[in-house]
Amino acid sequence: MVRFLEKNEYASTIPLFIECFGDDPEFMEEYYGTVNADGAVQGRIRNGHVAVLEEEGKILSMVHIRYYDAELFFGSGSLHLQVPYLMGICTDPACRHRGYMDQVMAFVLDQMMYEGHPWCFLIPVDKEIYRHLDFIYEWKLTEEEQEMLYADEGLDTALARLLNAEHFPEGEIRIREELS
Repeated sequence: MVRFLEKNEYASTIPLFIECFGDDPEFMEEYYGTVNADGAVQGRIRNGHVAVLEEEGKILSMVHIRYYDAELFFGSGSLHLQVPYLMGICTDPACRHRGYMDQVMAFVLDQMMYEGHPWCFLIPVDKEIYRHLDFIYEWKLTEEEQEMLYADEGLDTALARLLNAEHFPEGEIRIREELS
């Protein structure tokens, strides 16, 4: 079943996160923080949403959604908009190549289209993994953006997908701050 987790279920994603990305103590403290008795986490993850595919109560695949203020610079003007950032995208290594991630991504993309977002973005380890999902627009991130977005060292390119826009914006894109 694919669904969005309730806030008090976010801690249940920690084992899969560690399995796929490691358990860097500094990141885990900032991102997940402490877990309350009711299962709620206190870290930055609480400001976003988490979609999962689970079977028999076990999370097999997930996508974290965070919202950021983006500023588009064009000609002599600029425009601010809220843009979803997809991160923590992973599937249990024992369950890969079964289409689970495509199911979670379709669920998430449908929700973001319903919410009216013009586009969304992610920072891929391998750009080709996301091409078939129409993540085809790319731009370079600044060092500041890489740090703010938790990009691993060497990952300096974002990929975007149109949701409710006819074309990707021309001009410079800068991700400014996380929205809560």
